[in-house]
Amino acid sequence: TMLLPGNLPHIAIVTGHASADGKRPLIVHNIGAGARLDDLLFAFRLDGHYRFNPAQA
Repeated sequence: TMLLPGNLPHIAIVTGHASADGKRPLIVHNIGAGARLDDLLFAFRLDGHYRFNPAQA
């Protein structure tokens, strides 16, 4: 999760796609414009880190 301005919590999903420079994974998010794939891993304060394990679902 990320904290947007105003301390608004926001879910962001890390993907296997790389940024244009290949240094960061791209993020799927929906900040105001529907679902998007963007290079914003460090654009906001990171607040939580969670993993989904399909075997435990």
